[in-house]
Amino acid sequence: MTVWGFTDDPSLTPAVSRHVARTLRQLGFQARLHVVTHRDLERAPPAVFDAIQLIPAGWVPDYPSANAMLALWFRCDGAYNHGYYCRPGLDRMMDRAAELQTAEPRRAARLWSKVDARLVAEAAWLPLVNPRATDFLSKRVHNYQRHAIWGVLADQLWMR
Repeated sequence: MTVWGFTDDPSLTPAVSRHVARTLRQLGFQARLHVVTHRDLERAPPAVFDAIQLIPAGWVPDYPSANAMLALWFRCDGAYNHGYYCRPGLDRMMDRAAELQTAEPRRAARLWSKVDARLVAEAAWLPLVNPRATDFLSKRVHNYQRHAIWGVLADQLWMR
């Protein structure tokens, strides 16, 4: 199994890739690790992409919806898929969930949940971390608002 990582990723450092490769070896896989810059991988010939089996990757969506993440990585034509994973039936499920998102968000959420379960069952991805943040505030701070992705909205705070 080939594991690829990046030397220039501040959130997923080479230590993360080494940990993933080491864990795979402990599980009995023959894991080889390749650590390169993002630029080197972008310029690599197609044969290199064919050899990639696993890349620890992080993503912060610009909008808090399943479509903002899953479609980019797992649609056959997803921006970050690069042809690694293609299931037309799953694309149809994602299309339907995206259609339902505004008018029927609960139905959409159930369908997105099925998409996620299928991706995990097929080992297309393995979520490793769910980041959490805690904001500490003085009693003098008012109008505290928190964005689901970007955190505290500092420009909305005011003090008494």
